[in-house]
Parts: sequence; structure tokens; C-alpha cells
Amino acid sequence: MNSQNLSLVEQLMQGLKVGGTKGITQFLSEEIVYHNVPWPSVSGHQQVAETLAPFIDNREGGLESITIHHSISNKDVVMNSRDEIWVHQKVKIVLPVAGVFRIRNGKISRWTDYFDSGTLKPFLESVRGQ
Repeated sequence: MNSQNLSLVEQLMQGLKVGGTKGITQFLSEEIVYHNVPWPSVSGHQQVAETLAPFIDNREGGLESITIHHSISNKDVVMNSRDEIWVHQKVKIVLPVAGVFRIRNGKISRWTDYFDSGTLKPFLESVRGQ
């Protein structure tokens, strides 16, 4: 089961990059709780998609790549450390992220990402200023 859970999270990461918000819901439970710390959590497919869409589905740029450096799985929890490269117009940042995922019935039911919001600030300003 642990290797299946690791694979599920890796598929989610690739879905973010290639499929945008439409490419990820297949990996998420209907009751998904997504918490992009330090911001408030959201729940359900629609709220997760609405939260991520301005960044993932943006025609001016978005998530360029994800490199997972370390992953570990124990029972129904997967944790990873990764670098995400975000690009918008002329802004490009490397965002180190630590993610924690809870798996229930073959789907991700809780997804929490931890990162330094100061590192993301230039990207957010670019997206919001368009």
C-alpha cells in the first residue's frame, strides 16, 4: 500500500504540471481538505480548483516543473520535499515545499503544503498585477 500511496502523490504532482486543475481532481477525494499554509484551508474539488486555477491554469505562466527530492510513506500518510519552479511573464522563482498527504480509499483526502510565502511573493505580485 505504501508504494501505491507514493505513486498517487507523484501522479498528483505531475497532474498539476501537465493537466492543471482539471488534471488533479481524479486523485482527490470529494471531501479533500487542501491547506496551503500559511493561508486558510479549503475543501472539496471546486474550492481546490478555484484556489489553484489563477496559478496553475494561467496562460501567462504557472507551474513549470516539480522536482521531488525525498518522499516517505507510512500507512496512510505520504510526505515529500520538493522544489516547484513557478514562472509568470518575466518572474521565475524556485519554491521549496514540504507536503503532507493523507490517503483514504485510494484518494488524497488531506493535502497540506508548507513553504515560505516571502519566496512566493514576486510570483504572486506578477499574477495579481496582470
